[in-house]
Amino acid sequence: MVTALSYVLLFNSIASLANTDTPYTLEFSPDGTKILTNSYPPQAMKELEIFDITTNSTITNPLLSGFRAKWFPDGKKVLFDNGTGAIVIDIERNEIILTKNFMKSPYVWRGEMGFVALQKERDEEMKIVWIAYPRGLVETSVEPPYGNISYFVYLPATDGVAFLDGMKNRKNVYIAAFNTVRQVTTTDDVISLASIEGGKKLVWARQSKNMRYILTTLWKYDVRILAVERLPFPERIPLINPNTRQAPSALEQISVSPDGSRVAIVARFTSAPEPPKQPRVRKKATPQKAVQKSWVALYTMNINGTNARLIRKIEPAKAWEGFLMTWSPDSSRIAVIERLTNLTSLFLYNADGSGKIKLKDWQKPKTPLIR
Repeated sequence: MVTALSYVLLFNSIASLANTDTPYTLEFSPDGTKILTNSYPPQAMKELEIFDITTNSTITNPLLSGFRAKWFPDGKKVLFDNGTGAIVIDIERNEIILTKNFMKSPYVWRGEMGFVALQKERDEEMKIVWIAYPRGLVETSVEPPYGNISYFVYLPATDGVAFLDGMKNRKNVYIAAFNTVRQVTTTDDVISLASIEGGKKLVWARQSKNMRYILTTLWKYDVRILAVERLPFPERIPLINPNTRQAPSALEQISVSPDGSRVAIVARFTSAPEPPKQPRVRKKATPQKAVQKSWVALYTMNINGTNARLIRKIEPAKAWEGFLMTWSPDSSRIAVIERLTNLTSLFLYNADGSGKIKLKDWQKPKTPLIR
């Protein structure tokens, strides 16, 4: 049975992968006991698997193969994009419940009523569509301004969705409901979006023009009264940008916890190029390039920027190495995927970054996988 509380927890956690454009999956089940993710390494990323935290075991299913998967509110079904459309499977009965071609991700559930998706058929314009479940009928649709949408945030009070849309690095917050699309921001610099308080309020982060002085700014929007306010967040976080000489080169993920009390940040740093070392022996040496170091770090802190803590760091870090994280529905834990060249790991932490538990490792095979 799906209770009203479980709906609230699910709606709150929908956008916990805020400001990530990755098509891959990392999501807690509605009761917080399982984690849905793609298999690793990259050659096998289309395969989905479920890690059961209570039994410390992995659940696989041959029907689970796709991207941007979402749990159904009862935790027994999964919706995902298989490359041609939307698929809903019952993981307990091991059967396909619904197939909808041309219904592309991202997806978000509307409770048990259905889900929202993107529809693109041949030469037609892209649409945001509201699909009934389990019949699969399109109830209504609207056209997004640009169609560059990475994720939806569900707003249960209006059966609407909030999302980021715009050109590549010039995105704003929009709300689609009642067959209309309304633009909420005009700053062209929003980089993450999440919902809190059961979808009654939105929280977003804006890109700083210079992170040596201002890391980011956080804003809260009350969907009911259409009121926006800037949240108290310091311009500098001592662990991240303590002075003008030390600051990230990019914020890869900013994720607000479902209860709105904490924020996690994945930051990438790039040092200034260091001149190459000169050879001790005086002879004609091969010219060497300047060395530039890069590292990526995951932090958690209170929503007001206090009590910041470094959770994990990869140093040095190649361009494809990094973190992907998500909050549990009750905001008590963080699941983290750490991607390295030859090893990918799944970790579990408490909300404050303590209590590290390694759940699983994926080793890169010596020979490429053949598909």
